[in-house]
Formats: sequence, C-alpha cells, structure tokens
Amino acid sequence: MKSADPVVSTKKENIRSKLSATLDMPVDFAGGMPRIVLTGNRTVLVENHSGIRAFSGEQVRIACIYGEIIIDGKDMRLNFLKKDEIEAEGEIVAISYRQA
Repeated sequence: MKSADPVVSTKKENIRSKLSATLDMPVDFAGGMPRIVLTGNRTVLVENHSGIRAFSGEQVRIACIYGEIIIDGKDMRLNFLKKDEIEAEGEIVAISYRQA
C-alpha cells in the first residue's frame, strides 16, 4: 500500500484548520476526524468512520481517516451501523487508536 505524501497531508491539515477557524467550528468536524463517545464501560459510539475492519466478541476494529480505532472488550456486539456512525456494546476494556 502506497503511503500518503507527508507534504500533501500537512497542507490538507492546514486547510482544514483554517476552514475550521474561519467558520468557527471544531477542527474534527471540518476535517472528518473520528469522534468517540464512551458511556461508562458498556457503550461506545464512533462517528466519522470509514467502515469496520474486523469484528468479534472480543474486539471491534473501525477504520477512520488516518488509521483505525480498536475497541477491546467482552461480549461485544454492534447495536447499529450507519454510513457515518457505529455503536458497539459490551464490557469495554480498552479503546486505542492506531495511526496509519
């Protein structure tokens, strides 16, 4: 897999930051960055995803713009999957982010 040009990536991030500042909105909203909402240790909502990479009862791997979000737990299940939102439920043990 070919990696992205760091100069182009930096320019895109700068444009997103300027757009965000001009429109007075959070950078994550303008840039499509993932948003993670954790409710206790039972439910996690991920917005701005690019799809599910892997799913089992112990782990959910979700693709996002610059990498993947990894949710480890027990008895994991998907409550819903929409174009831009995923909600998973179970006994959540850890959430991590792996940059591409």
